[in-house]
Amino acid sequence: MKTGNRYDDLIVNVPEIFSHFPITEKKPDKRGQKFSDIFTILYRFEPLPLVVRKYLWYFLKRIGLDANWFYNFKHYWEEYLGGITLWGVEDFYFLRGVYRQKFHHLSLPRVNSEKTHLATWQKPAAISFLLDMVYRESLYNQLATVNLYFKYRQEETLPIMEFGSATGPITTTLFEFYNLQDKKIYISDLQTLAFHYGIYKFKDRANVIPVILEPKDHFSPRSPEKLGAIFCMTVFEHLNDSPGAAKKFHDLLSTNGLLIFDYLNTEGKGLDSLSAVKDRNKTLRFISQHFKIVHGNIWNESGNNTIVARKK
Repeated sequence: MKTGNRYDDLIVNVPEIFSHFPITEKKPDKRGQKFSDIFTILYRFEPLPLVVRKYLWYFLKRIGLDANWFYNFKHYWEEYLGGITLWGVEDFYFLRGVYRQKFHHLSLPRVNSEKTHLATWQKPAAISFLLDMVYRESLYNQLATVNLYFKYRQEETLPIMEFGSATGPITTTLFEFYNLQDKKIYISDLQTLAFHYGIYKFKDRANVIPVILEPKDHFSPRSPEKLGAIFCMTVFEHLNDSPGAAKKFHDLLSTNGLLIFDYLNTEGKGLDSLSAVKDRNKTLRFISQHFKIVHGNIWNESGNNTIVARKK
């Protein structure tokens, strides 16, 4: 399942990790991520204005007082991946730098099928993607994007989905700032190490349901029920079939359901897909024809903005 020196050369077999620690396993773990600690109580304390709570979050994270993100990853690294003990955040920062160098050499094949796409994301060097996601979550939350959902939603009870979720930054922010005991949330992605960590983070929450995207289904989004909102952030540019995904989102959403997304206008290098570059305008045309844009500029040239589209 794992080889290398268990520190800066840890090699993880991703399919075996999913097999050994299956996504159906729901075991509360006091050392895992907790959303009822003193910091989350503070971040959810509604008498304080949300803007105050947001800046408290940034302040406490940056001075290192709220280091739950590190202790959460430390347990996963040591107990699930079999890595050598991390004694402090300095060890984490060192690892991120080492693995980030390896990540620079990772790219999708120019002729890209579903199997090669998945195989690329499961390569050992992709452990850097996990480390980078954890690092970002330690410094930035997704409150601005999450609040667009609360601003424009018309249905409060329907489930939501974070598509291409990896470590689940949207879902993490939802639980950090809001009390969502009964809100059903689907997190969905390929069978990657980053997604396995996302599943681990929420393994003690019955209302968070992982959905693995399968090559045999062309990584098509799926849900057993209609959804009130789908988050698809920094994902479209990685897809082999972005128009197909947009059409499926339309099918899965309820009437007036929200699609909250961006679509970076890249050159198709690295882990970005050439198909996504070619199909970008086609995908955006479908969305503009079948959704009402209620926030953002869908034809922004860079695509580096958040769009909220309501299903017609």
